Amino acid sequence: MIKKIIIGSCLLIALNSDAQTTADIETDRPDQTETPFSVGKNNFQAENGYSIWKSKTNITNYNAVSLLRYGLSEKFELRAEIANDINNNESTQFHEKGWLPLELGFKAKICQEKGWIPKTSIIAHVTLPKAASAIYKGNHLATNFRFTSQHTVSKKQSLSYNIGGEWSVYDKSFTPLYTLATGYDFSDFLYGYVELFGFFPKNITAEHTIAGGFAFLVQPKVQFDVSGGVGLTPTATKHYWAFGLSFRLPK
Repeated sequence: MIKKIIIGSCLLIALNSDAQTTADIETDRPDQTETPFSVGKNNFQAENGYSIWKSKTNITNYNAVSLLRYGLSEKFELRAEIANDINNNESTQFHEKGWLPLELGFKAKICQEKGWIPKTSIIAHVTLPKAASAIYKGNHLATNFRFTSQHTVSKKQSLSYNIGGEWSVYDKSFTPLYTLATGYDFSDFLYGYVELFGFFPKNITAEHTIAGGFAFLVQPKVQFDVSGGVGLTPTATKHYWAFGLSFRLPK
């Protein structure tokens, strides 16, 4: 099924490549590194993804997520993240599924790129502990944030990184995070990246993962992506793969 989707998307790209000279969509997918770009005033954008994460302890996680973005101005957007999660423990046959706590937040531009100063924005969300399926409901209102920065290396290449952290709705613990990615525009409709990202949970060995992927501009306002990664440390995920479809509605 996935192979058919990829082949079909590539055919669409080939058929529409002559018209794809300018992208009207800039997404926070498929990498873990969020971009400093906002969707722009009065634009609505949906970024939908599905991923499978395999742990080193025989737990498989299936995650479907939708990030909804709306621009109140050129420098400020509202965001909502809705996610459904399925966990399968192959060793104990334990199975759980449901909606994860709803996240509401914003992205705000801080500065434009100038010399060695990168283009930078801040993203912040509030996680609502009770806006979830019973099995995933938390006890504490939580927040997460990250500063997103990007340097222009050349006309086709960029260097991006995030620094931030997140509090848990379950035990109030704080987990710092980082991401570092370099992206390359192979053409007007094909983008690729490699990335290193990690988390630093309390009292647990840091989780580092290396990843990469591609984004295909099917139409100026429609993007398809595929990605995957491999864990580098014992506590990190064994491997994951993901695909997504993002679109921007016309004004």
